[in-house]
Amino acid sequence: MTDDAFERARERLKEAAEGRPDAAAVDAALERARAQVEELAQAAAQLEATLPAKIDGALQD
Repeated sequence: MTDDAFERARERLKEAAEGRPDAAAVDAALERARAQVEELAQAAAQLEATLPAKIDGALQD
């Protein structure tokens, strides 16, 4: 391979790496997603526990 071919290969690798998020950004996004899923699960459990009583109360009114 010539030096020119090596340089073109390095440039393509550099361009490919620039478009990819770094590991820290991916980890941070996953952590935020986990926290949001946990909050959603808690809200769903709370709704599941209180909804029947609320519906019963609304039907009796």
